[in-house]
Amino acid sequence: MLKQKMALLLAAVMLAGAVSGCSNSQQGGEVSADSGASAQSEGSSQAENQEPVTIKFVGYANSAAGFEARAEEFMSQRSDIKVEVQGIPANSWGELMQAISVNIAGGDVPDIADIASEGQRSFAASGIIIPIDEYLERDKEEMKETLDEIDPALMETMKYDGKTYCLPTVWNNILLYYNKNVLERFNIPEPESGWTIDDFIEICQTVTSENDGTNDVYGYAFGNAYFNTIVPWMIVSGGNVLNDDWTESRLTDPDTLAGVQLLYDFVYKYNISPKIDAGVADLDLFVQDKLAFMSAGMWQVNALKNANFPVDDYDVVDLPIVKEDKAVIGVGGAPIFAASEHQDVAWEFAKFLSSKDFQDTFIVEDGWSIPAVKSAADTLAAKDFAPAHADLFYASAQKGVMVPAPQEYGAIESVLLREFGAAMANMKTMEEAMAAAEEEINAEIAKRG
Repeated sequence: MLKQKMALLLAAVMLAGAVSGCSNSQQGGEVSADSGASAQSEGSSQAENQEPVTIKFVGYANSAAGFEARAEEFMSQRSDIKVEVQGIPANSWGELMQAISVNIAGGDVPDIADIASEGQRSFAASGIIIPIDEYLERDKEEMKETLDEIDPALMETMKYDGKTYCLPTVWNNILLYYNKNVLERFNIPEPESGWTIDDFIEICQTVTSENDGTNDVYGYAFGNAYFNTIVPWMIVSGGNVLNDDWTESRLTDPDTLAGVQLLYDFVYKYNISPKIDAGVADLDLFVQDKLAFMSAGMWQVNALKNANFPVDDYDVVDLPIVKEDKAVIGVGGAPIFAASEHQDVAWEFAKFLSSKDFQDTFIVEDGWSIPAVKSAADTLAAKDFAPAHADLFYASAQKGVMVPAPQEYGAIESVLLREFGAAMANMKTMEEAMAAAEEEINAEIAKRG
C-alpha cells in the first residue's frame, strides 16, 4: 500500500520541485486562546453527527493523483476530516495563482493549496493566505521533532513582512549534472565543489567536438528558463534579478550582466553550447553521451532513471564559482487561505504534509524534489537510484538564495525570458536586453503603490 501511495505522490511534489488576511474563524491569522482544541473539537462534534469536516485542497491538475494519495493517507489517520482535492489546469505557477484568484472571486474558496515560492509571496502580499506564526507557537512542542529537522534557511523562505505563511514541504535547487562517460573519454577528472568558472570552461572546451560543422559532443546545454538557467548563473556571478527586498531590478548591475553574458558567451565565444533555439534537449544529449553538463534540480534524477541511464554513469556538483559560492533555491508549501471557514482544520493537514513521520515514510521514490525534513532528504540521497553526491542537494540550503518571486513574479518572468531570448538570438545585445527588461520590471513593481 505504501509503495502504491508513494508512486502516486511523484507528480505532487514537483518544485519543487526555485515559488495574509482574515476569515470568519480568525483575524489576520491569529489563534484564539482556546483554539488549540478547536480543530479537534470541531472534528469531534462532526464525528458525533457522522459528518466529517470537509476542507478543499487545490493544486495543479496534472498532480491530482499525488494530491489524492496524500489526502487518503491523512484521512486514514483523521476520520473526522475529509480532504477534497481539486486539480486546476495550469502551465505555470502564475497561471495557477490567477485561476485560484478567479475561483475565489467567484465564491469557490479553497482552504489550503500546494503553492511554490513563485506564488506564496504574491498571495501573502495580497492578503489571500494567512500567517501561521501563532499556530507554530501553539503547537511548537508537538512539532518539535519536525521543526528541528527543517533547515532554518528553508523556514526563512516562507516569510513575508516578518511573518511565516506556511511550512515548507519540498524544495529544489539547481546543480550541474555531469556525464562520467564523456569526461572519462577525454581523461578528465570529475569536478569537485569549489571549482571555478575557468575550470568549467576548460573542461567544456576539451570535450566539445565537431564533425563536418556539427557538434558531436557539447560541453554544456541550456534553455531559456528562469529557475533552471538564468537565475543560477546570475547568482554565482554575484548578481540577481532583483535587489534583496525585491523592490527594484538589478538586471543592469555589472555582476548580473556578467552572469547572463556568460551564458551568451558559452554559445558564441567559447562554442561549448548549442543555441537555445537549436531544438536539442539537454537530457536527450546527456543520455546519448553527447553532453558533459546540464543544469537541473533533483527532478532530473527521476528523468534519468526513467530514461534508463545508469546512476553510476553520472553525478552532480555545485555550479562553478564565478564570483560567489551560492545556489538558487525554490520552496514549496501548503498555505491556508484567508477566506477559509475551516482554517484550524486546514492547519492539521498542513502539519501532516510537513511532518517528519509523513516525509520519512513517503519519500519521493524516484526523486522529484528534496524533502524539507533532513532525515527524509538523507534517506532519499541514500537510495540506489540517487547519484553518489546527492547529499549536495540538501547541503546547498546553507548557501541558498531564494529565487526572486515577488507578487509581480508572473510579469517579471515573462519579461526576462522574452528579453534574454532576444539577446540569445542576436536581436539585441545582452546589455540592451537587460536594460529593456529592467525598465518594464521596475514599472511593474511601481504599481504596488
